[in-house]
Amino acid sequence: MPAVLAERASTDRGADGRNWVRQLPDIITGAQHRWSLGLEAVLPLGKELSVLVAVTMPGSSPAVLKASCPNARPRREAAAALARWAGQGAAALLGADPDRGLLLLERLAPDRSLLAVNDTRALLVAADTLQVRCRRPHRRSPR
Repeated sequence: MPAVLAERASTDRGADGRNWVRQLPDIITGAQHRWSLGLEAVLPLGKELSVLVAVTMPGSSPAVLKASCPNARPRREAAAALARWAGQGAAALLGADPDRGLLLLERLAPDRSLLAVNDTRALLVAADTLQVRCRRPHRRSPR
C-alpha cells in the first residue's frame, strides 16, 4: 500500500487508521476471494481515506475495488446511493460489503471526458446526470 495512505490514515484517524492500514491486505484478499477477482494494480490515491484497486471480474470484465477506512465516509449511504443510481451518472455498483468498507464498481474509461465533446453536448450530459443524482428515493410501503 502507498506510504502516503498510511500517513494520512494515521494523521486523520490515529490508532483506528493505523489498524485499518494493517488489515487492508487481508480485506482486499477477502474481497478477491468473495467476488473471484483478479488483482491488476493499485490506482492513484484520491483525497478520501480509501484505496482503489483495478481488478477483473470473472469473464475478464474490468472493475474497481474501493476499500474505505472505517468512518471515513458513511459507507452504507454510499452503497445505497450507487445502487439507486444504477450506473446513471455514476459508476455502477457491482457489489458491496459496507461492514468491511468495500465497494465493487464498474471501471470507468478515463479517456471519456466531457472536455472532449462540444459545450452543448457536455451541458446536456451534465444536466441529465444531475437530474438522475438528485432524484429522491422511492419510499417503500410498509409490509
